[in-house]
Amino acid sequence: MKILCVSGNYQNFREPVETSSKLVFYMKPETALIRENFPFFIPAFSDKPCAEAGLVIRICKVGENIPVRFAHTYYDSVSVAMNFFAADLLDTLKANGHPWEAARSFDGSFPTGKFISIGKAGLSGEITYSFWRNKVEAGEATSAGMILNFPEIVAGLSRYVMLKTGDLIYTGSGIQAIDVQAGDALEARLQGQSVLKVSIK
Repeated sequence: MKILCVSGNYQNFREPVETSSKLVFYMKPETALIRENFPFFIPAFSDKPCAEAGLVIRICKVGENIPVRFAHTYYDSVSVAMNFFAADLLDTLKANGHPWEAARSFDGSFPTGKFISIGKAGLSGEITYSFWRNKVEAGEATSAGMILNFPEIVAGLSRYVMLKTGDLIYTGSGIQAIDVQAGDALEARLQGQSVLKVSIK
């Protein structure tokens, strides 16, 4: 199982490095997953840990070079994921033209919420999600704000890597990333319903 993360998929959060290509993505290992009810531990190599939240879809069958018109049949459920990163290290890596993995793809950096069937009422059209810190809303966004929609993302990624059952695709964040510190309690909601809670240690 692999985690594919799309970057710069909301116009307001698109950086210069992401404007040269319509689809920018990076990968996380399976060990980046945080299982339900487990906390996020601030890594020792970062003085500025941050988190963002975005929609994540789950692949339900194997495919490669998938046409956009068929791409919707390759995923069956959606949730919200929190994408943790080391902002200070990320800035250094970008400034030196280095890959982002050390700052973005470390173990325990990707908790996902409860997955809900795409076909469920209310999830077949525009999907709304929100991010909360210590019971205060940090932001809200919708799938309508994405530059590439789900089928376009799936088709685009399948040109580079074979997608397999169980793979996760993080479709980007339309909410400003937040700084986190030990003691924080984070929450993600999908269509107003809580699907993920993570404490910071």
